[in-house]
Amino acid sequence: ENLFKQTAVTLLGALGFMLTVISGEVDLSSGGVIGLSGALFAHLTNSINVLVAACVAVAVGLGVGVINGVLVGRFKLSSFLVTLATMFLTMGGERLYTHGFNCWIKDIGVVEVFSGHMLGIPNTVIIIVLSVVIAWLFTTQTRLGLHIRAVGENAMAAEETGINVSRTKLVAF
Repeated sequence: ENLFKQTAVTLLGALGFMLTVISGEVDLSSGGVIGLSGALFAHLTNSINVLVAACVAVAVGLGVGVINGVLVGRFKLSSFLVTLATMFLTMGGERLYTHGFNCWIKDIGVVEVFSGHMLGIPNTVIIIVLSVVIAWLFTTQTRLGLHIRAVGENAMAAEETGINVSRTKLVAF
């Protein structure tokens, strides 16, 4: 149980990173984005509202992903270099925002989501299993997931079959 609690965030980040890798690209910025979004979420949860904090954190992550996707998909820049730059920018943004200090979430309801149990099963186990199942279904059972896989296998062949490679890479990021 303790192992699931400790690795839940890493696994959830890896599932997002997986889409980029499947599309044939690399995303080095994921750790920085998780750090910046997490810091924003923790600070805003303590000062405003959990829902607003979650929306801001997701919007920041989505915004960085869109920037990466546009630069790689539309402008054909190297995903390694683009995401390396955004990694440093997000890590610097987190450090500026937090001044290098940790922030602990004080809302017991939010903490309970990750530390609680449902029907004797730790919530983190439920979250991990649901996330893996959703990621598997998305990548194997949806048109977009199959397009991402096709682009990663052979982008030129995918484009010849009518797949919009730029848009697919944008979505993967």
